[in-house]
Amino acid sequence: MVTGNFLLSNARLVSCFAIASAIAGTVAYEITLGIVGVALPHMQGNFSATPDQIAWVLTAFTVGTTIMIGCSGWFSSRFGRKRFFLLSLAGFIVATTMCGSVDSLVAETAWRFIQGLLGAPLMPLGQAITADCFPQDKQSQASSVWAMGAVGGVVTAPVIGGFLVEYYGWRWVFYVTLPFAALGLFGGAAFISETVKDAQRKLDWIAFLTLVVAIVALQLALSRGEREGWFESREIVTEMFIAAMAMALFVARNFTSPYPFIPLELVRDWNFNIGALMFLVFGAVLILPVVLLPLLLQQLGGYPVFTAGALLLPRGIGTIIALLLSGMVFSKTNPKTLLIVGFIFIGMANWRMSTWTPDVAVWEITWTTIFQGFGSGITFVPNIAIAFWTVSSRYRTEGLSFLYLLFYFGSAIGVAAIFAFQSKSIQINRSVLVENITPFNEMLRSSQWHLDSPSGLAAISREIDRQAETIAYSNTFLIIAVTALLMLPLILMIRKSGGDQIRDRAGGSRQ
Repeated sequence: MVTGNFLLSNARLVSCFAIASAIAGTVAYEITLGIVGVALPHMQGNFSATPDQIAWVLTAFTVGTTIMIGCSGWFSSRFGRKRFFLLSLAGFIVATTMCGSVDSLVAETAWRFIQGLLGAPLMPLGQAITADCFPQDKQSQASSVWAMGAVGGVVTAPVIGGFLVEYYGWRWVFYVTLPFAALGLFGGAAFISETVKDAQRKLDWIAFLTLVVAIVALQLALSRGEREGWFESREIVTEMFIAAMAMALFVARNFTSPYPFIPLELVRDWNFNIGALMFLVFGAVLILPVVLLPLLLQQLGGYPVFTAGALLLPRGIGTIIALLLSGMVFSKTNPKTLLIVGFIFIGMANWRMSTWTPDVAVWEITWTTIFQGFGSGITFVPNIAIAFWTVSSRYRTEGLSFLYLLFYFGSAIGVAAIFAFQSKSIQINRSVLVENITPFNEMLRSSQWHLDSPSGLAAISREIDRQAETIAYSNTFLIIAVTALLMLPLILMIRKSGGDQIRDRAGGSRQ
């Protein structure tokens, strides 16, 4: 009896170390995802880059993530989950070290792409490893444990990043993740169990490659469109054409392949399609405020980088509150209701941010970002539930991989599109404001600025730039708010769960 209890305790201890290793790998990736935003202004100065150029530091990472996340399940099944997890962590460590040591924007962008490519599997694999360490009737608890660790990385990343940038330099926003990655690597090698390899698992590489081409071509067009003049540029037209053709080939291949990249039951399911579209939009509305707010506070508000990072902490607190309530209070609430509430919170918070000026009060930032984080946290889980409301459980792995692919694709497209919009908006705003700078403007004649002196003209020019950027940020947050609220009619189109019919179909498919 004593021996049995000892073996049981020993097994539980191994499981705890395995969970800790899996979460450590996830945290390393999540910190990298959320920490770079506060360092962008310093990186921009170090690389002498324009705003649309420095945006590639974020875009390259999300593009790499998007490409790999879609085939992570295949690699895990084909080569073993433990081996793939360890290889991803080892590659992530190398790429992260290089991200912190390079001296050119081109090299930084290349290594950020590789970092996203190799780090992407850490999230789904970490979640799967954690779930395997819990019994079947405790899977919701497993998801909560893993999610709290992942959210902890996101919550603390801006604060840690602000401190490191202010006192040690921007390179340390990359180096800080290495201890977590190393812990996951060595702990995973020692305590995580290997899964059975499935050498017969098929992946439609033609469909996958066409999807990659479509993603990369569209990303290039959106990122370089403003600089190249959009459809006046042959390059942009070519990239858009390639993206459209590749996406058409992907769709055609998916419907004709014996091993479709996206199972046809998912493609034909009404609720899954709505959930997928919301996940695509959710990826953009979730990441954009995290990217834009530190830039607004540092460049226009004059906040130190540490303070700008710390002011993102309330957003994380709001997300944690929402996740806790989702598990304890809202578990029996209709997912459609939670989605409506979540998107309303996101929309109203961003609408409020569209009214901000550079001298916005700290309290205003605090409560608004708490509401924003609460909306994001309360929306995530119901969105997944809605997507699988009328789908057999046998397709959950493939469906989750595709949803995460859309989430990161939405993030990448959102970042590229919003920086392009903001750059254009600043130019337009400046040209409109300059039209009012004349000797006949009574307000200028009575102000402290003097049009007849070089110093007065320089001061006016600086103020025009500041106001033009402020208006651009306001317009950007307003677009995010409108986009979130446009999801409300889509939620009303979700069909009711099939209940027993779905369970019977899932059971039948397993026989």
